[in-house]
Amino acid sequence: MIPQVPDSSTLSAGDCQSAGDQRRQKESSMSRIDGLVQVYTGDGEGVTLSAAGQALRSVGQGFRVCVIQFLKGCSESRGLRTALDNQPSIHIKQFGRDTALPPEALEPGEMKLAEEALDAAGEAATTGDYDLVILDQVILALEWRMIGLDDLLSLLRHKHKNVELILTGCCAPPELIAAADLVTDMRQSKGSPRRGTEVC
Repeated sequence: MIPQVPDSSTLSAGDCQSAGDQRRQKESSMSRIDGLVQVYTGDGEGVTLSAAGQALRSVGQGFRVCVIQFLKGCSESRGLRTALDNQPSIHIKQFGRDTALPPEALEPGEMKLAEEALDAAGEAATTGDYDLVILDQVILALEWRMIGLDDLLSLLRHKHKNVELILTGCCAPPELIAAADLVTDMRQSKGSPRRGTEVC
């Protein structure tokens, strides 16, 4: 049986007020939802592209997204840029050189760019201008000691309460795992790594 929907002309003033109050209460409760800290890590491929999927899903729900790329030369990071480049609701900020590099090839300029990326991440996560902030390959930058663990943990503690934060990269340390609300550990369970796979 299809439930009968009352005609708006038959609603009393009290009914309209009650409906309005319920709508406002629902909107208020939605605005108070705290954003989680998510970590996508592991030795398998797909941490960055999984974050890209979350970005597209968020845009579909009308959310504002910011992506901070710490190592834009990684193959997955380039794929993320390609996937998200034409989305006007996604703001992408890139740091680092365009080509993949091993950690022993790091130069002082790379360290400075990583610090700038962390500053940009802190601004995006604390102002409340965005609903989702993705720190792409920030964990790899941490592993390579381009940024400090204490600085990254401080960013997590001081983020805007409504901002959802996603951190990607392999080798997440125990301290970061403990600070996260949700951790996805991607592991390759079958097959061998592709030949010529870049370091990140």
